[in-house]
Amino acid sequence: MMMQGSSKGFTLVELLVTIAIIAILATVGLTMYQSYINKTICSDVEITVNEAMLEAVKQLNETGTAPSGEASALGINYPSTVSSVVISGSGTTASPITVNGTAVSNKCPKGTKYVLTENNSRGTWK
Repeated sequence: MMMQGSSKGFTLVELLVTIAIIAILATVGLTMYQSYINKTICSDVEITVNEAMLEAVKQLNETGTAPSGEASALGINYPSTVSSVVISGSGTTASPITVNGTAVSNKCPKGTKYVLTENNSRGTWK
């Protein structure tokens, strides 16, 4: 009587299908991760610009003079995704305080520069 041995292991087709599924999942995951990172860059710029605006208005109210130039002079630290934050304007109706923030790379889907003006509650991307 001849005994048939049971087969152990996986066939080549099963292994190829498994590898293909893993590759598809990795591609989708990487794309979603990159999108998440890019949105984080936008948020970093917006938060830093809003912080600079608050400090600029605070200094205008305390000293009567609006600051101008790099926001780092006000003690604002930039995250690594923000290249510059520049304050301009005198704080008057004719020349309101304006803060421009620029992302380090062009990866923000909203734009490369975020501009917030003293009279507006929300900034705009350009």
